[in-house]
Amino acid sequence: MPTTNHFGPFYGQDLSPEEADVLAIAHIPGPVLKREADLMQTKWFDYRMLHPTVATYLFAQCYSKAYQRYIAVTQDFERAPFTKGFKGQDFFMSREKATFWKMRQKADEVCMRYDFFMSNAINYCIAKGWQQPPRPAHIYTNHDMIVDIMDSWHHETRARIQYPKDPTFRVENFTGTREQLAFEAWLLDQVATRVHRKYSLHSAIYVEGMLRIEPAIERFGAEAVESASDYALHDFENAQVTLP
Repeated sequence: MPTTNHFGPFYGQDLSPEEADVLAIAHIPGPVLKREADLMQTKWFDYRMLHPTVATYLFAQCYSKAYQRYIAVTQDFERAPFTKGFKGQDFFMSREKATFWKMRQKADEVCMRYDFFMSNAINYCIAKGWQQPPRPAHIYTNHDMIVDIMDSWHHETRARIQYPKDPTFRVENFTGTREQLAFEAWLLDQVATRVHRKYSLHSAIYVEGMLRIEPAIERFGAEAVESASDYALHDFENAQVTLP
């Protein structure tokens, strides 16, 4: 079973795979569902162990939180916590259920976090002076907004390496699953793009604890990993000096 506690509670998180399948087949067109197999190879790593239905429930919650932030910023801060992006808690009861699903798939195409997608959609609307909070269809069909969100994610990932919250991806929990190996390969590729590779290796191995030393040596060589280790030791020694 996937670990969902790092997301916090959200409606739909406890669905069984069978229940999730029934909902998806009943509400989402077949051609849209067929894309899920490919998206499991590209979606953000925290979501790869979630059923697409459960992932869309999480995405819908991110939309609701972003909707509330729009209200807080542009209209009424005190009323914002009591507003909702759609009636009830179940996005399947919304007329825009298929749009929620397809919009979540857009985030999955580029390995983007759902909260980032929705937060930047709202930022776009606020910056453009929208008078009403956006409906899912307003976001999904707005080409300029989608491009802006994608550009923001590109800049975010170039500025700093992103790390999943799921403890499955920590080194101490490594068992060689498909998802763990995919993340490790992705993380190595991310480190490879950095100008100051020593600091990225230091962070991935010693700060975040999400990169095993063996594949790091295989990819970058023992000298590069030793340099990151020396940097880690330097940090530790400095911390010891500053202790009272």
